[in-house]
Amino acid sequence: MIKKNFLFKLLFIMLLIIIFSSCQEKSTTGSDNVEYTTKWKEDGSGNIQFYCDNPKLKGFKFYKITENIYNTTTIEVELTRVSGNENKGQGIVFCFLDSNNFYSVLILNNQKYAILKKINGNYFLIREWTYCADLNPGYDVVNTILIDFDHTAHTIDISFNGQPALTQATDDSFTEGKVGFYAAVDSQDRLPGIPVDLRFKMNQPEALP
Repeated sequence: MIKKNFLFKLLFIMLLIIIFSSCQEKSTTGSDNVEYTTKWKEDGSGNIQFYCDNPKLKGFKFYKITENIYNTTTIEVELTRVSGNENKGQGIVFCFLDSNNFYSVLILNNQKYAILKKINGNYFLIREWTYCADLNPGYDVVNTILIDFDHTAHTIDISFNGQPALTQATDDSFTEGKVGFYAAVDSQDRLPGIPVDLRFKMNQPEALP
């Protein structure tokens, strides 16, 4: 009787070990065992590169933000799309409090831009998607965005490639915050074969390493 009880306990312990091991393996091992890359890094040419080839990140948004906080400021950023969905915006965020509260200026490959604000996780258009002939179309071309933000007058002025595009857009939702880059991986991106590859260079208010 004692021997049977011992064997039963031993079998029970072994069964628990097998179950625990199986659970550990399932929780730590991916279904495809493929290594993907998603990161911000310097590209060796003075730009910050955003690169993503992970299909599991479709629909995700990414930010690279300054440590300093600004109110009235001039922001100048050079943007280039090397690859990725041409109908998905990349751009600048400012008055960035967190990933749910900020202003953004986004551009598309087809010479369109928009100004948005995100408040408590909800997006609102300040300027709807608008065609601008001064934006350079296509891939591997640089577009320079200049934003003048005045927190006392609540105005936003924008220039593309040295040409004024919008003056005196007004909104008083935010008065200060951090500035930085915005990148998005779209549901239509053909990952991993064609990665999302974006380049950014901030000239003002500070270099963003």
